[in-house]
Formats: sequence, structure tokens, C-alpha cells
Amino acid sequence: MRVKVRLFASFREAAGRSEVELELDEGCAVRDLITLLSEVIPGLSEKFDRGDALVAVNGAFAKPDKVLTDGDVVAVFPPVSGGGGKVGLFSELPSLSELIEAASPPSGEAGAIAIFLGVVRSSSEQGRVLRLEYEAYQEMALAEMEKIRQEAISKPGVKEVVIYHVLGARRPGDTVMMVAVASEHRAEAFETLAWVVNSVKNRVPIWKKEVTERGSRWIEEGRPEI
Repeated sequence: MRVKVRLFASFREAAGRSEVELELDEGCAVRDLITLLSEVIPGLSEKFDRGDALVAVNGAFAKPDKVLTDGDVVAVFPPVSGGGGKVGLFSELPSLSELIEAASPPSGEAGAIAIFLGVVRSSSEQGRVLRLEYEAYQEMALAEMEKIRQEAISKPGVKEVVIYHVLGARRPGDTVMMVAVASEHRAEAFETLAWVVNSVKNRVPIWKKEVTERGSRWIEEGRPEI
């Protein structure tokens, strides 16, 4: 069988190419593909040995034992993150306790921490949702998230804001966005939380493709003010 491998970011640079097609035996899994890539592209061997690689098959994150089939498109890329701990894009979101820790100002400065978790719904007007696929212009997205954070912190009573968003494929029930706002009182925490969530949705260049039983479509919810 034949599969196409797409290499991103540091993996593309290490390989000196962005794509490669490989012939594999039937029943080969992701771990077998990684072994073969290390052999045919020596520049990738060290990165795989360090455990730097994330792998997606046909747009969904894949574990090492995922069995490949003819025609699969496999993406290999490093973990996505950034923003110094207060804003970030992640292949796997931090835990809720890590979010709260990041949002907690020095002792006694906040009387409330309000939290929003965005979750993939199981249905839409197109039918049953199989997954959402998130993509971003990462440098611009992180910069705009930090700008939103700074604007929010400038509001009266607000002490800290944390904004995290996922990239890649997620299924119904998965968390895709985490926002926390710490403030002196609960009223400004709730008000600012809603403002931050809406600002991220309207201003940050993160896109999602909705995949349902009827097909797929990019969700484009309007042009932000520039």
C-alpha cells in the first residue's frame, strides 16, 4: 500500500522536504511508518528518538498502534504551544488545575475566577458531527490572543486572564477552548469572560472544519472588524 507523509515546521526543515510518499506492507502501523521514515530520511532520526513527533492520520491525531491503509495522508509535526503560559495553542490542552494555577494572581488579589470551557457538540444543522478540525495562522493567532488578554486585564477589577485553544482534530465531547478570568468581584469576572470568549471567536485567526455524516465544510462566521 502507498501513503503520503506531510512534514511540518522543524520536521520539514530536518528532512529538507515537505512531502514524501512511501510503500508500506499491509497491516503497518504508525510506529512502523516512523521507523521507515528514520531510515529513509536520516535527518528525522534524532527528532523521533527525542519523542518530539505528533502524528495525525487523515486529519485526526493518531497513536503509534494506529493501523494505516492505502491512500492515507499522514502528517508529522512538533507539539504546538506558545505565549509564555498565559495564552497558548496546544495539540493537547493543559488540565483544568493548570488553567486555574495560571490564572491565579498573588494571594488575596482576586475574589473570583470565572472559567469557560468550549466543547465540541455532537450535532449541527448538517447532522451528526464526527469531528471538528482546527487550524490557525499560529504567529498571528498568538499575538492577537495576547492583545485580547492585555485589553481584558486593563478592565476595572480584572487581575489576570488566561486563553488556551486547541489545534488539530477533536471529537464530540472534547474540550477545544479554555478561558479563565480572575478579578476582584464575580460580576466583572463573568462580564470580562464573555467579552474575551467573543473576542477570540471574532478576532483570532483560528479556523474549524466541521465533518459530519453528510460531508465537511469550513465554518466561517463572519468578517471581523479590522
